[in-house]
Amino acid sequence: MEQKTMRKWRCKKCKYVYDPAVGDPKHGIPADTPFEQLPPNWKCPLCGAPKSDFEPL
Repeated sequence: MEQKTMRKWRCKKCKYVYDPAVGDPKHGIPADTPFEQLPPNWKCPLCGAPKSDFEPL
């Protein structure tokens, strides 16, 4: 797996950081899931922002 796909992404609205090494287990996203592989309807677990409101770190 390419290193760039495992980078962290930050929500522009609330600053939540999605870490692929952790995933989002509370919402059914297992660890080691790259941001690019999150479902299109995935939202920020803190503020509900869509994936389009995230930026790579």
